[in-house]
Amino acid sequence: MTTVTFWIPSEAGKKYEIHWKDTDFKRMTIGRVYIDGNYCGNKICRNKGRFLTLSGFRQSATSISPFRFSHLNSTDDDEGSLEMPRDVGQIELRIQNYMIEKPYRPENYQGKALPVAQTISEKAKKGIDHTTSFSETINSPVNLFHGKLIGNPFLCVQFRYRPIGVLRAHGIAPPIPATAQAEIPAPSRKRCRSSSQEQDKKPVIAETIEISEDDDDALQELERLQARMNELRAKHMNRKDRKKIKREHEPIRVKAESSGSGSFYPDVVSD
Repeated sequence: MTTVTFWIPSEAGKKYEIHWKDTDFKRMTIGRVYIDGNYCGNKICRNKGRFLTLSGFRQSATSISPFRFSHLNSTDDDEGSLEMPRDVGQIELRIQNYMIEKPYRPENYQGKALPVAQTISEKAKKGIDHTTSFSETINSPVNLFHGKLIGNPFLCVQFRYRPIGVLRAHGIAPPIPATAQAEIPAPSRKRCRSSSQEQDKKPVIAETIEISEDDDDALQELERLQARMNELRAKHMNRKDRKKIKREHEPIRVKAESSGSGSFYPDVVSD
């Protein structure tokens, strides 16, 4: 089985959906979704290039509870669990070959109970601050089928979600872009002497350039060099972090080898 792992930013209170599609459809497949270690539903792929969307936990044939990022329940006392469940903070999509046998009568569908929110000890959190909750119910009828799984899953896509601050702190997400440019000193004929404290600070540019009141060309050249430096720094950060974090609205192609299907585009999108 091919396993691919991505990091995505999460924001407490925001709903999200899991999207995927098979661009080289060869046979029917099913995508089964597990969130925080709990089975949360599936979608059947019967057409090439069609995006499948799982947006909530199905409680009945006509209703779902949307997926929503939320704060992990924690406690300082010993009443909380002393062990963090292994898959908290993770969305997992497993792709497997499938065969539909017959339609399922909606009135015969028995809904499943929602996963129970756990309270975790602060000592066991291990830097995981968010989980998924199911706080409301909305109308969402669906066609249901009986079917049969064929073989074992051949592709597993894992989306590990954390607050953006945590991803930045661990070097997974790029830092906050600098919005304030270095102040350019007012034109003056006098040379300013820096204090020892100022000399200890890291300079924004590589060298100090003294500008006289009549040196307009040097001032323009300094501004041009500063703009170019900012542009190169931004490009470098993008290249450095491109493989680390899953960016929204940029589905990543995954080639599933030794399977009955082809290339998949998985994605998680929050509102």
